[in-house]
Amino acid sequence: MKHILFAVALLLSSLSAFAQYEVGTITIQPKVGLNVCSMNKLKNTSMRVSYTAGVEAEYQAWDLVSVSLGAMYSQQGYRHNYKSTLDGALMTDMGEHYDMNYINFPVLANVYLFDGFAVKAGVQPGFCVAKKYREKNNITGRLEKGDVENVVSTFDFSIPVGVSYELPIGVTFDARYNIGVTQVLRQPKENGKFKVGYNSVFQLTVGYKFVL
Repeated sequence: MKHILFAVALLLSSLSAFAQYEVGTITIQPKVGLNVCSMNKLKNTSMRVSYTAGVEAEYQAWDLVSVSLGAMYSQQGYRHNYKSTLDGALMTDMGEHYDMNYINFPVLANVYLFDGFAVKAGVQPGFCVAKKYREKNNITGRLEKGDVENVVSTFDFSIPVGVSYELPIGVTFDARYNIGVTQVLRQPKENGKFKVGYNSVFQLTVGYKFVL
């Protein structure tokens, strides 16, 4: 255990030798990655695995703190599996697919704990640019499409938190969790009440920073 701790300490001390961006530096980072999405407050749902891509600009405001602004295309949504009756008798497996694709604008404060490694948090407004609903009968294979314009809200607001690490060559790895605070789903139920949902997105991206 002592050898492992010594190796970790040596690694961290070597990372601190990496050059930090000077105050006033602006970098641009194209990035692409993976989304693991779900819908909070809903029962019997599963995740949608999809992708995200976009670009972020970062301004080094102080030695250890920067601010960034991005524009990201983000595929989000969820899956819902349930049982249904066929012709009033037979129970069949059904699957609902809600595909909601957004243009998100993350605004983040990045605090560098040591060169290359940052923790981050901020705000993220987003706008849904595509709303698709599909329902598949897993026995018959029949696929039906529905209209969700009145069910899914166009605007979304979330709180992104995460960490990132930049290699000396400019390649940057980013992991963040976008916590939805806006009710984006409002679906009627048979008893007159509504099912509501909030976006929940875990996001992994890789990008490349270059200085303007």
